[in-house]
Amino acid sequence: MTKLTSTVLSIFLFTVSNAYSQNYIYKGSQQYPATNTWSFPTHTLNIPSSLELTVAKTKTGGFLMLAAEIIFDPEESIAGAVTLILSNGKIISLTQRLVKDHVDGKSQVLYSLSSTNFNLLKEYDIEKVRFSIVMSLDNSKKSFTANNDRTLGYSPNGGEKYYTAQEISLLND
Repeated sequence: MTKLTSTVLSIFLFTVSNAYSQNYIYKGSQQYPATNTWSFPTHTLNIPSSLELTVAKTKTGGFLMLAAEIIFDPEESIAGAVTLILSNGKIISLTQRLVKDHVDGKSQVLYSLSSTNFNLLKEYDIEKVRFSIVMSLDNSKKSFTANNDRTLGYSPNGGEKYYTAQEISLLND
């Protein structure tokens, strides 16, 4: 595989397409129906100021795609376990990071969701996401919490949070 082909494939790997009002996450050449992308603020003065989340449905569960702005060093990335805290208090820990990439100043990662975890996400809203970014300079980790809080931005349905469960439950194979 040439470097150009590899670069083009990696860019398409995390493309979320909005065609015919349907969103998709692409992994390789496969496309999976996905939710809209939600932006959860981190309420920090540091970068990243928010974490973008997108959920896709697969035949065996799903994917969680995360993206965070990292403008200074493309070697820095979202890494390690990601913890989802749901509206019912349940916690989902995701450790199987499938792919990582750095596109347009953002670290982008794709985590696998089991069918059990996907079904929980269909029933309960994501309230918080705990994640870490590995700093390239000293290989240290900085941890962040992103909250399902839209009070600082535009809310198309008038609520103060994203109703993630409602949107995830509408996904079809």
